[in-house]
Amino acid sequence: MKQVTAWPAFICLATGWDHVEPGTLTVDRVAPFPGPALSQVEPLGIEPNNIFDDFDPGYARFLREVRGPRRFYVARVVAGEEWRIAAVSQQKTPACEHRLEVYAPYNLRADLALSTGDKVIVDAFDRTTWLGWQGRISTS
Repeated sequence: MKQVTAWPAFICLATGWDHVEPGTLTVDRVAPFPGPALSQVEPLGIEPNNIFDDFDPGYARFLREVRGPRRFYVARVVAGEEWRIAAVSQQKTPACEHRLEVYAPYNLRADLALSTGDKVIVDAFDRTTWLGWQGRISTS
């Protein structure tokens, strides 16, 4: 399947970053399921419909209509005493409910000395408070 190069540009537009580090940080076994809490948070941005224009039309329709557009939120990733500001995305109907994709303008694995299986906390900011989830670093 074709690599979607519009996501990094869209994330940069939403966050004000000058680039997005290749390879998102995938956090699995996230608890509690973040969907309900994130649905109450105002997103930084919602991916545009035309982001899938180069995909197979049937698959693009599935992504738009079934999964829904990705919504991006201000976040931070906490590992021990260290943390970094990031962005997380979530869809109305994600492929995996217990997973968060985390984006940043730096290499989160290197900056936070993370390895597959490490526990991290991912918080999304909701205007006045941080909403948090715990999960493990995935190989994805």
